[in-house]
Amino acid sequence: QMPNVKIDSTSSIATIGGLEFTVFEINLHFSDVTTMKFLMYSRLFGGQELTINLMFIDEKEGKKLLTSWRNSTFK
Repeated sequence: QMPNVKIDSTSSIATIGGLEFTVFEINLHFSDVTTMKFLMYSRLFGGQELTINLMFIDEKEGKKLLTSWRNSTFK
């Protein structure tokens, strides 16, 4: 249990490398200055599921992760 933590979540669709992914985002607000973000991107490739999970607290580092992921390509 985390009694002082506020949690919010959203779901959406994102296009990465020309392919649509379902996105589920959870934000854990520990304080006014500390938020942990969890992002789960998933889609099917044929009969196989690909899920990419990103987690970060530092917004600057998180932006680097997201930029790298959003610039991914698939063959």
